Amino acid sequence: MATYYSQGSDLWSTLANWNTNAGGGGSSPASVAAMDDQTFIIQATHTVTCDVDMSGFTNGIAGLTINGGATPG
Repeated sequence: MATYYSQGSDLWSTLANWNTNAGGGGSSPASVAAMDDQTFIIQATHTVTCDVDMSGFTNGIAGLTINGGATPG
C-alpha cells in the first residue's frame, strides 16, 4: 500500500498529479485501477475534482486526508 500526495489542482484521474513524495520526485500510480486500496493526501491549496468511479474497486481507497489552513482544501 502506498500514500500519494496531490501535486497541484487537477482531476483525480490525472495520474501525474499524484506522487509518493509530498514534494514530487517519487512515483505516480500506474493506473486508475492501481489506486484501489491506496491512501491519498490532498495538500493545502490544491483542488482535486473526483472524476473516477471507485465503485468497482475491490477495497476502495484506504484513506483520504485533506490538508489546509483555516479553510481546508
